[in-house]
Amino acid sequence: MGIIWITHDLGVVAGIADRVMVMYGGLVVEHAPVAELYGRPLHPYTRALLETLPSIDGSRAEPLRSIGGLPPHLTEAPQVCPFRERCRHALARCHGENPALIEIGGDHQVACSWDTEKGTMRDAP
Repeated sequence: MGIIWITHDLGVVAGIADRVMVMYGGLVVEHAPVAELYGRPLHPYTRALLETLPSIDGSRAEPLRSIGGLPPHLTEAPQVCPFRERCRHALARCHGENPALIEIGGDHQVACSWDTEKGTMRDAP
């Protein structure tokens, strides 16, 4: 049996799910097993969501962050990256195309032109 749980609270997801599919603007931006996603978030939106989680033991050294800006209007499917206006890594490519969901490895997929691990632009698929 499978259950689809829809929430903005990644803290809840960590305790109940095997896999996580992060969506933004109606599109999948990252998809991975729970441990992989929490240990290695690759999309700027996923990282931003994780930065909003409080620590249950009070050990967080920095204040919680919020995600600035406004979500996109979704009267039509986005033709460009829906997170581009709120992303601190937005590139010219993000304003011209919507990145495809690509396999990164370890059953981990991401749809982003910015390689968060290398700090560089990802090669176009």
